[in-house]
Order: sequence, then structure tokens, then C-alpha cells
Amino acid sequence: MKTNRKSKITPELVQDFIRFYNKNYTLRKISVLKQVSPNTVKKYLMLSNIKVKTLNIVNKLNVDDDFLIGLYVGVWCGDGTQYKDRGRNTIKICCNSNDKDMIKL
Repeated sequence: MKTNRKSKITPELVQDFIRFYNKNYTLRKISVLKQVSPNTVKKYLMLSNIKVKTLNIVNKLNVDDDFLIGLYVGVWCGDGTQYKDRGRNTIKICCNSNDKDMIKL
């Protein structure tokens, strides 16, 4: 695997990502152990042809409840990001895994 000279990502580190991911470690846990961002772990797993589990993706929202939409937008404004991914607009909301009410929403 080709790495950038300025990058601290080495082929050995990528192998560690794969090994930990195959032991069912989360991207976040791997990122903490290896001191890189979760997105970096995901990127190198995908470059290594590892299918990364993404079960929390919402592609469409069919809700006529204005209050619920307002609540969702408010949560996103508080702890969300937006970006273009492969030509599509994407938004992401992050929350603590212990915050069960937020996850349920």
C-alpha cells in the first residue's frame, strides 16, 4: 500500500486496523488505541477492501411532523456536520453511545 511521506500511516498500522476490526473492535476503539481519527481507520479499511459496517445511515426522511423535523435540525446544528461525498450532500450527527434517547430519535 502506498503511503504519503508525511503520513504516519504505515502498512503495519493498516494491518493493525484490519486485525482489530476483525476482532470486532469499533472504529472509535481502534482510533483511540492507535491515536488516529475514526475516519482514517475507516478509510484504510476500505482501501484494504474490508467492508465497514454502517448500519446507521438514513437515506430519506418521510415525515410530515414539523416539530420532529425541527427537533432533528436542532440536534444536527448542535452536534452535526455536512459535506459532499461522491457528489451527494451528506449530514452526520454524532452522539455518545450511552445517550439512548438520542440514538432512538
